[in-house]
Amino acid sequence: MKQYRILACVTSPEMVNACKQVASSIPQVHLNAYIGGRENIHLYLQMLSSTSYDAVITEEALSGIAESLPSIPVIEMELSPLDVLRTLRHAQQYNAGIVLAVAAHHVPMVKQLCEIMQYSYPVFAVDDVHQVRSLIRSLEDPGRTLLVGDVLVAQEASKSGISSIFLSIGQDSIRKAFEKTVSACERQQQRRDHLYLFQMLADRSPHNLAILDAQKTILYSNTALHIKNPASLLALLKNYVPHTLEKGSIHLSKKIANISVEITGKRIDLQGLSYVAYYYDRVYKNFQPVSVIHIENHDDRHEKAHYFYNSPEYCAPIAQVIGNAGESMMPALIYGQSGTGRQYIARQIYWSSGRHSGPFVFLNCHNLNEKLWNDILLDVNAPFYGTGYTFYFHDVHILPRTLQERLVDFITQTGLTMRCRILSSSTRDLSAAVSAGSFSQELLRILSSYIVNIPPLADRLEELPMFCTSILNHYNTQCSRQIVGFSPDIYPLLSRVKWNTNFDQLDQIIHQLVLSKKDSFITARDVKECIEPLLAPVPVAAEHSVSLTGTLAEIEARIISSVLAEEHMNQSAAAKRLGIGRTTLWRKLNT
Repeated sequence: MKQYRILACVTSPEMVNACKQVASSIPQVHLNAYIGGRENIHLYLQMLSSTSYDAVITEEALSGIAESLPSIPVIEMELSPLDVLRTLRHAQQYNAGIVLAVAAHHVPMVKQLCEIMQYSYPVFAVDDVHQVRSLIRSLEDPGRTLLVGDVLVAQEASKSGISSIFLSIGQDSIRKAFEKTVSACERQQQRRDHLYLFQMLADRSPHNLAILDAQKTILYSNTALHIKNPASLLALLKNYVPHTLEKGSIHLSKKIANISVEITGKRIDLQGLSYVAYYYDRVYKNFQPVSVIHIENHDDRHEKAHYFYNSPEYCAPIAQVIGNAGESMMPALIYGQSGTGRQYIARQIYWSSGRHSGPFVFLNCHNLNEKLWNDILLDVNAPFYGTGYTFYFHDVHILPRTLQERLVDFITQTGLTMRCRILSSSTRDLSAAVSAGSFSQELLRILSSYIVNIPPLADRLEELPMFCTSILNHYNTQCSRQIVGFSPDIYPLLSRVKWNTNFDQLDQIIHQLVLSKKDSFITARDVKECIEPLLAPVPVAAEHSVSLTGTLAEIEARIISSVLAEEHMNQSAAAKRLGIGRTTLWRKLNT
């Protein structure tokens, strides 16, 4: 059985004897003792080597000395209510007025004990010699007073000729402290054994490796990865310790000192202690297609979130769909016109998914060609060969047909959908593209396990006041303006705009109005000057343009068809002119 060298730092010979008596019954303890006041103990510990003892045990009155020996456990023997009660019963044998002088943090416990036992003894907080002397001077009848306190109180009482009783820590409390000390030594020894094991394994590992404990202390790191600022990497790893301990693993990619680093973290449990091992390496060592691929992490959320596209107001119609897509690990295809925030919806799905511990890889299909695709796949460190990533193909319909076929082959041959999550978006109906022969039916099948349809602005014109206010508030803050709001007659004007780029276009218009407006209110005239080139002409109905012959249903159908044509097939605008709801219009068109 291993024996631990323990130093007891106490303030009286009586405490030394009590500690020795307890230690003699614990085989793991080899005890030495030092008697002195707080300052002497501090000086003594500063002269000790960190390897002189395995642990230090001390009285609670000497708390704070742990700072002198940060590398070994320092355990305090705590004063218990039973210790106080035992001392008071002894003090009651004397014919004197009992006064309790205890450390400030013991006052609540002592007062509660006196209340329970119905003792009316005064209790004073004393933490240094000046407070003890002040208390002694304030005593009304020192000759008939019995002070109950620690060694410092007893010493000062003796100098003033006042009787005192030492408030000592009992053997039960001392034994508890020794058992706690032995446990701390065993854990410390376990850590040393584990550290030796980690170092032995790491020295034989070809990987870049860092091992940290649950307190974020770096136990080991090698220097195989040469970067300009390794401290920034280690600081980053420390931040991820709680998340890695909670989830069991983590996979992310970061740029550190202009070098992209891929990091995999694993939780390691050994003999009741938890550690985190991080393996890290450079990615894109010889090639980094920044125009095509951008790697993000879950903790980039605040940087990548859009004030409008990620707002509850904008997401209201598709919030449930986004949540369902986030819970699923199946590939999701996001349909939406240009300017509807497809990439931000993709990020929301990623942020709410179970795969957000891995990186989010944004691929711009507009810039992806055969050569770049070949270069990516030739790099074995590229994300496509990893696990736990979320890939987002922006405007997947742009991919050339040959590249679509190659992507299908890679996904099926490498099991990409089993290792990673695939998200994609398109502004076009890919089913129609498959029929036209411009898109791969197999790729559509792979990508469209879950469909998210983002409604265009033209279908949400009734929400224009809310959208405009939200955008205005943003640019008021960003541009340091104080524009109060809009005149109600701007909304019929905005309803006539051809929203070719949807909410992006609305954002640009409001931004321009905020920058150009000098007073505190935006009027219809301001809006008209800004959007004049974008306005569709107000349709003028020709006399008797709709035939009134036939049944009522046939006349109604001709009227609906005519209004739709005049509104350029905008169903929301047509429904508004007809005085019916959009759902009613849709039902009439499909019956």
